[in-house]
Amino acid sequence: MKYYSTVEDVIVYSGIEFDKLNLSNQDELKALIGKWLLQIKSLIDRNRGRDLLRDLSFGDKIDIINPYEWNLGTIKSDDLPLNGDNVICEIEGIGSINTAFGEFDLSKAKTFEIVLKPNIDLTSIKINMYKDEKKELLESSFILPSMSEDEWKIARAYLGMNDELVDIKAIEIFSDVNVELKIGQCYAKEIPEGIHNIAMRACANMVKLAYMNRESPVIKIEDLNATLVKDEILTAELRKELGLYLKKSNIEFTRVEGLLEDE
Repeated sequence: MKYYSTVEDVIVYSGIEFDKLNLSNQDELKALIGKWLLQIKSLIDRNRGRDLLRDLSFGDKIDIINPYEWNLGTIKSDDLPLNGDNVICEIEGIGSINTAFGEFDLSKAKTFEIVLKPNIDLTSIKINMYKDEKKELLESSFILPSMSEDEWKIARAYLGMNDELVDIKAIEIFSDVNVELKIGQCYAKEIPEGIHNIAMRACANMVKLAYMNRESPVIKIEDLNATLVKDEILTAELRKELGLYLKKSNIEFTRVEGLLEDE
């Protein structure tokens, strides 16, 4: 299960110890905080009107590979991809296998996205990710959507924040037909660090409230001086910070065929 923060970050930030919550050991504490982080995710998603993990349009754009880093590619500047970058890589395919080498950390990536333009219609193009430069340890493989001849397209695959993609050494583009590919930017989308911070602090609020509920004595009705702790998880400050990330619109447009006649 994926959260917007981590159990470890919440424990460090809040300073909580398992015995303070009447738990038996650290594993029980981690399980409890994991459950609370899941509840925090639900609150944040409802506040923003979207699942921030599954919504492919949401996230910070992180560059992965510059166009000129693809193996055997040549620099071109006579065509503009969708993102307006005037540096593109043109790959002439013979079986079309081309690879970029490096140290790629995609463990936090929601999506892998690449801007492509083929010289023929393509029903599919394959992306392989390897743990070694010899391309023997295949870690992940997925098929990008079909593409039309001589049209730029942002091809996207959902990675889902896979911890196994932390140390990728080679990313390969593969087509089983001869094709000339023009490549623009190659990037990933990640959950913004600000969302991680908000989730961590919201979960820490749950930790504090749980601790205070256990430590507070029973309050008598006659005790006029007693004050109660405000039971709030997403505080006004956290909701204000969430407002920096656009809420998904509920407006929908419906196309109506034909004309309306006056009665």
